[in-house]
Amino acid sequence: MTITASRNVSVVADQVVYRLSLTTDVSATLDDVVGQLGGAGITAANLSHVWGRGDPVRSVEWSLELVTPFSKMKETVAALARVKEKLGSADGSPLVFSAATARTSTEAQSQACPLTSLVSDARREADRIASAAGVKVGGIVGLSDGSGGGVPTAILRGGVGIPGGASRGTSTGVPYYFSSDLIVHSVPSSPCSLTVQFRLLP
Repeated sequence: MTITASRNVSVVADQVVYRLSLTTDVSATLDDVVGQLGGAGITAANLSHVWGRGDPVRSVEWSLELVTPFSKMKETVAALARVKEKLGSADGSPLVFSAATARTSTEAQSQACPLTSLVSDARREADRIASAAGVKVGGIVGLSDGSGGGVPTAILRGGVGIPGGASRGTSTGVPYYFSSDLIVHSVPSSPCSLTVQFRLLP
């Protein structure tokens, strides 16, 4: 007997995706970039893409992404602001960053779709059908994920970064801004589901 159990779930994003842009001269390497941004926890794995600016190329723009938990937002912004200040000069800082979007971690997605509860739901339904047919349900002989897709992430509207926003902070000595339009929504998902195959007993 094969039963598909499903539940509607909703999740709230628990991570922030920061986008960073660093302008360097054409001789800079990835190791140079990581060295300049290392104080903010940046590694080579955070690199998104690179492109030249000008014709002929006079500088290089490095685009990176940094993902941190919501609980670390204050520390992350402070660390990025310190790096921005350190790299600054009379012409300004070559580093620009902002909180671009929100993301749901794999752990949060797994918690949102409770597989053990789905197995229990499937067994109850199997017991009901088997009882009506005059048979009994035995052990599980197969499992498959029938969700048809991942759990949607929440939405981050507005953002946190430099410049912009409504609330101003200076804990690092460098002004930075938190948007008053930072809204995280709990988003209903498509049902998460699990298909369970049971052995039938006479």
